[in-house]
This record gives sequence, structure tokens and C-alpha cells, in this order.
Amino acid sequence: MARYSLACHRGVLMPLLDKPMNIVLDTHAVKEVLVNGGNRQRIIRLIKEKCHFLIIPDLSSEFEVHVRSFLSLVLGLRSELRGKFIPEDKPPKRLSRDLRNLMKKLREEGCDKGDLIVAKVACKRSRERATLIVSDDECFHNALPSLRRYKVEVVYVEELLKALESG
Repeated sequence: MARYSLACHRGVLMPLLDKPMNIVLDTHAVKEVLVNGGNRQRIIRLIKEKCHFLIIPDLSSEFEVHVRSFLSLVLGLRSELRGKFIPEDKPPKRLSRDLRNLMKKLREEGCDKGDLIVAKVACKRSRERATLIVSDDECFHNALPSLRRYKVEVVYVEELLKALESG
């Protein structure tokens, strides 16, 4: 059964993808969007055409388990996207009080260590431009109102894939 986040259900995803923004993928999203099927070329085209940035947080230990050829994937994306790809982005070392409170809320929603890294990287990058987290983890979707205060939106992987197919 397909799931739809509030953002996509209201038709917000397509307008979001029409303006420059950061796209932050979690581990599962990297596998589904960049490794499986023909989705990789679609997202590369979107990023090149719409001036987005593709960001993969520093979750190297998880990627080594879930994505076999992670290094070759990174090298290929660096070549194809040039300055629009930020691999293994590290979260900020120091967090503001507001951001610490957000991380506490995310933990309460069930986020694990890797999810918190994704959220920290997204919030760090949202200072420059709006940011989109692509993840199926419910903790992000449950905390969407709090994340929006940081200009961070959240969509399910399937929603992004459908938008890529129709766009």
C-alpha cells in the first residue's frame, strides 16, 4: 500500500522541485534512487536542470553494508554532477539550543543515530537554501512541523520516484 506524506498529498512536492534546493538522501533512499533501476539518470537530470544539490550525509559504515559499490557510485556522481554533489557531508560539531531540542524531539519520534546525522546535515544545509530529506523513516515525517522551522521538508522515497517519473 502506498504511503503519502502531507507535503506530497497537498501537491507540494512538484513545486518544491521547481526551485533550487538541497536534496538529502538517507541510506535507503540512496539505494532506491541512485542504485536501483533507471532512477539515477532521472535525478541527475533534475539536479542539472533545476540547480539542486544532491547531498549524501556521512553514513559510510551504513553505506558499506547497504550499497555494495558505494565508492564507485560516489566517483560516478562526482563526475556527472561536478559541484552539485556533496558526498559524505558531516553534521555540525556544535548544535544551537534549538537544534539540540529538535534532535531530542527526533529521538522521541524514534530516530536512530544515522537518522540524526541526516537531520543535522539537512538543518545545516538549510541555512543556505530550502532542503528536502528523502526518507521512509516515520520519525522524520512525524517531526515534519518541527523540521519545517528549519526550511526542511520530508518526502517518502516513493514520492520522489513518482515525481521523477512524471517530471
